[in-house]
Amino acid sequence: MVLNSTEGGIIHLEPDIPVSIVLTLTSIVTILANIYIIIVIVKTKSLHTPAGYMMISLACTDFMVGWSHNVPLWYSDANGVMGHKWFVCQFSSVLSCVCCVCSIYTLGLLSLDKYLAITRPLRYDDFVTIPRCVILIIGVWVFSIIIWIPPLFDLPRSGDYYFEEAARVCYFDTTTSPYYTLFIVVGVFVLVSTVIGFCYFKILKISLAQSKRMAETLSSDGDGPKISKTNKKAIRTLLTIVSAFYIAWTPYCTERVIRGFVGEYVTPDWFLMASSTLAVSNSYFNAFIFTLTNRKFRHSAITIFMPYWGRNRVSPNTMVTDVTTHDT
Repeated sequence: MVLNSTEGGIIHLEPDIPVSIVLTLTSIVTILANIYIIIVIVKTKSLHTPAGYMMISLACTDFMVGWSHNVPLWYSDANGVMGHKWFVCQFSSVLSCVCCVCSIYTLGLLSLDKYLAITRPLRYDDFVTIPRCVILIIGVWVFSIIIWIPPLFDLPRSGDYYFEEAARVCYFDTTTSPYYTLFIVVGVFVLVSTVIGFCYFKILKISLAQSKRMAETLSSDGDGPKISKTNKKAIRTLLTIVSAFYIAWTPYCTERVIRGFVGEYVTPDWFLMASSTLAVSNSYFNAFIFTLTNRKFRHSAITIFMPYWGRNRVSPNTMVTDVTTHDT
């Protein structure tokens, strides 16, 4: 493995309190936000759907991103050393990488779920089932683990892990294997970005066509405008999630590829810190997006966490109607 500033397998650090505070707050917010999502979905029976299972998987991976990105390093950082025999750095880096890939792919699955729900509404329930959803989730986890095993065992042309002082975290060293880095970025970020972009382009196209037909026919059916409004809210929420995904991950992935082929000297420390923190922050964006943009999800959360305030409201099981599939 590549070690920097080491002595006897131990990395000696100079404590950086401002950076540690930023990373600590990011981790705490990420952990709490995803615990919040898990509780809301678990306690709301109407969300026990294929999409709900995907959301729980997403929240679990994002929770572990927040934990693995910094928590294992706090003790070492406070004591001026980074791990013993490189274990802490390996562990936190591998777990963080696995969970980030799993999180990204789960966002892709949720996009496909929304695409099928809108484009194939009559066949959706037959095609998208909980057993199939569980198989896909397990497959995503297995794949996410497999692609990060080669660097862990120093397999040829697979790169190494190293400690990045600027961002105060352990990373996969892109400079040792630029082509493996390119494979990861294309196979994960670019692929999922393409899938997400395709799905929401089709969804937006269908929604606009539906709205145009309704405007032309001026249907007197009371359910028509309601369906259109629901679709618009769903698309707005999910487009916000997708935009947050692109904003969070594009700088980080771009920097990793450039660093792999050009060298780390081109990247200033402040950008390393900012891009890393922004990428990790994507793991708590969804909690705020769902709460701020989805009224039914918000009411369910209020009923669960503020029962006295929500006593006169409809219970979450009847108030929320498949938020993640039809109303996200």
